[in-house]
Amino acid sequence: MRRNAAILMTGLGLLLLGNGPVDPARIGRAQANYEALMSGAKQPGQFSRAELADMLALDRAMRHRDEQSPEQRCVDAEMRRAGGNPSQLARLAIDLKCRPPGTGVN
Repeated sequence: MRRNAAILMTGLGLLLLGNGPVDPARIGRAQANYEALMSGAKQPGQFSRAELADMLALDRAMRHRDEQSPEQRCVDAEMRRAGGNPSQLARLAIDLKCRPPGTGVN
């Protein structure tokens, strides 16, 4: 859960500022505003442009979150490099290359 929150915060920071995490209070405000908008408690015209931009960034960050592990991202990238259908030997090499450090060979 903390990992997902950190990923969301970093992703939102990249969307909002273009360079990393932002103030958690800003994210909290964006989330509260987003929930108020979605529930109908507030209308779009009640928000400033900055608030609307933050809500849009929050929505994008939540929709485009990458929940793959680093190992799976590595495997996917190597499979693409191999043309999508590697030989059994190439697949074993990919598995070894993408294995987390410190894990043994099966």
